[in-house]
Amino acid sequence: MKLMIDRTCAGFCPHYFDNGWLVASRRNDLYRTADLGRTWEHLGALHKNWRRWLTLSRLADRFTHASIFHAAPFGDGSILAVVGKQQFILAKGARDFRLLHDSPLDHRPFRRDVLPGRCGGILIGAYPDNFGEDPGDNVRAPVPVHRVRTPRAEVWDTVTTFPEGTFRHVHALVHDTVIPGRSWLCTGDTDSESGIFWSDDDFATIEPFSRDGQKSRTCDLLFTAEHVIWGVDSPLEQSGIVRKARSGGPIEWLCETPCPVYYATTNEQDAHFFSTCVEPGPSVTSNRTEIYASTDGVDYQPVFSMRADWFPQYSVIHFPRGAGPENSVVFYSRATLRSENTMFVGRLRG
Repeated sequence: MKLMIDRTCAGFCPHYFDNGWLVASRRNDLYRTADLGRTWEHLGALHKNWRRWLTLSRLADRFTHASIFHAAPFGDGSILAVVGKQQFILAKGARDFRLLHDSPLDHRPFRRDVLPGRCGGILIGAYPDNFGEDPGDNVRAPVPVHRVRTPRAEVWDTVTTFPEGTFRHVHALVHDTVIPGRSWLCTGDTDSESGIFWSDDDFATIEPFSRDGQKSRTCDLLFTAEHVIWGVDSPLEQSGIVRKARSGGPIEWLCETPCPVYYATTNEQDAHFFSTCVEPGPSVTSNRTEIYASTDGVDYQPVFSMRADWFPQYSVIHFPRGAGPENSVVFYSRATLRSENTMFVGRLRG
C-alpha cells in the first residue's frame, strides 16, 4: 500500500470539509476549493494592520502566530478563526474578519479543540500549559470547555469545567461519525490525567470510556460501529494505534509507532489515516513524521513520511476535519524539511 501524491499547494493550511468545499488559509487570507486545490475562491482577509506583514514571512509567522491556526464554521455560514490567543469572526457574506471580544481564553487551543457544537455555536476546549507535563507540587488549574453561542453577538458560556487538580488540558473534541448526537473529549497528560470520555449533550454531562494511563493519552479519534480507534500520544511510553470496543473491555494494540500519534482522518471509501509527531521524549526514536493508513481499520502500515526540520517546533502532519472525497486524503506539513507549510492531496494505491 502506497500513498500517491497528486498535487501540492504551497502555503495553504487546510482546516475543514464543508458540503463539498475544503476551507483553507494561506498567509493573511481564507479560501475554499471545490476541486481539492486546483482552483481557489477567496473568502476573506484577516489583518488590516501591520500584523498582515508577519503572515507573509513563514519564519516570522512560526514565532508570532499571526496567521490562522484554526477555522470552524457556524451553522449560519459564518466562520470562527483562531489566531494565536485571539479569535476572529468572518460573518456570512463579509470579506473582512472582525475581532471577537470578551474571550475567556488566554491561550491558543490545540488543533482538535475547536468543534462546531451539535446544539449550536462552536465549542473550544481549554489547552493551557497548566504547569507543564510534570506539575511538580503545583495543583492544576480548573479546565473548562467554552462555547461561542453565535457569530452575531459576542456571547460566551462555559459548557463544563473539570475541577482543580483534575487534568492538565483538553486534547480533543470530536463528533462520533457512527452514533448520532454523540461527541467525545480527550484529556492529558499524566497517567491519571489521560482519558477518553463521551457525551450526548455537547459535554454538559460526560461519561468515562477509557482511563488507562498513557494508552488513553490521545489527540484524535476514529470510529466504527463496534470500536473507537485512536493513536497513543505519549513521548514517555510506547506509542501506536489502538482500539477499544464500544461495549468496553481491554485496549487492543493494532500497530506500534516510533513517535507519538497526533491526528486522524478518513475518507469516503472508509480508509483510515493517522499521523505521528516528532517531539522530545524517551520513547521517541525517529526524526520523521509519518502517515499510517489502513483500509480495514485493523492493519495499519506507514505510507508516507517527512524529515523534521531544525527549528524548535514539533514536526507533525495535520489533517483537516471531515472525510476526504472518494479515495483522497488531504494533509498539511508543519516543521518539515523542504515542504514545510504545504498542503498535500494524495490517494492510496495498492
